[in-house]
Amino acid sequence: MNSIKVERLTKKNIQYIILIACLIVVYSFVFSWLVDELKENELRNFDYTIIEFIQSHISDRLTFVMKAITFFGGKLGIVLGVLIASTIFFFFKKRYALYLILSSGLGALFNYFLKWLFQRERPDFYPLIVEHGYSFPSGHSMASFIFYTSLAVVLAKVAKNKLLDIVIAISFAVIVLLIGISRIYLGVHFPSDVVAGFAAGGFWVCICGLALNYYEFRHR
Repeated sequence: MNSIKVERLTKKNIQYIILIACLIVVYSFVFSWLVDELKENELRNFDYTIIEFIQSHISDRLTFVMKAITFFGGKLGIVLGVLIASTIFFFFKKRYALYLILSSGLGALFNYFLKWLFQRERPDFYPLIVEHGYSFPSGHSMASFIFYTSLAVVLAKVAKNKLLDIVIAISFAVIVLLIGISRIYLGVHFPSDVVAGFAAGGFWVCICGLALNYYEFRHR
């Protein structure tokens, strides 16, 4: 019986590793493509077409909504989210609390490094809020992708309910997408910054997911 369980566990882990490896390739390709286009100054049409469409819908009510949405991808919003979630998990799943803290905390440092590396200035089109620092990749987009995806992974491991997993995944995906859109709407990021933030965040989540899977495999 134990040998059967080990065989199933090993097969499941191999499938998980293959999936993660494929995602790493995809995220790396997207980010590398954006970097190449950025260096060759080929992103202008892509960026300004999307900017023009999104900012054509500016209104006082929508601006209020977008400012509220962008909060959940900002430093304070992410820190509060990590603290609340990790505190809850600390009492019955300490490794998940540590996973959330490290994935988001080290992910923030990774974002700072990327911004310093590329040093892209922020856009100069109709900003609705004031932001400082470099633009590529979007910190809000990257941080929200890392935190909400990591939280979805943890909740899936705890809940073990496929329907609930799907609902959580879709809900968090919508939140992350809206945060990205809010950064474009508010005039503080190019669309390519947002996409790069998602790609870099996805890459980082995959690395953290592999580390968590390895830890759990070693301790089973």
